[in-house]
Amino acid sequence: MNLNPQSTVRFIPDWGSLGDWLAGVSALLTFIAACVAMNAWRIQERQRLVLQWKADLLDYTYTLPYLSEQLIWPRDKDHIDRIAGKFYVCIRSYMLMIEYVKPDRLEFYKRIWSQVHAAHDAYSMKGQSRAATNEVFVQAYLNKFL
Repeated sequence: MNLNPQSTVRFIPDWGSLGDWLAGVSALLTFIAACVAMNAWRIQERQRLVLQWKADLLDYTYTLPYLSEQLIWPRDKDHIDRIAGKFYVCIRSYMLMIEYVKPDRLEFYKRIWSQVHAAHDAYSMKGQSRAATNEVFVQAYLNKFL
């Protein structure tokens, strides 16, 4: 078999490397598709975590009407434990959400969280009124998170 097209013998092309090229291009296209899918997943996950945090803040807010106007230890120990459990869920969802937020939104979320955290501490430990705590949580929930 002669691979020289100028010879008198018929030219037979070497197709062996075509399969290598096809496999390489397929691998590159697969990698690009995986990157696009990962980016789409990250955006969806960010939105899901922010919405979960908002839902947890709302759940905390909906619990407040069933508690005393002011919590006083040890009289309201059960109420303090109940609201602490709700706040723990808010903490957990905040910690998950903060890992995925865009850097330009990070300070915004931290500022909201500091207000919410201070309101919870004031209500559960310092005798702040339920209405003032509710106002802070509603304000945090109604901010444009997305």
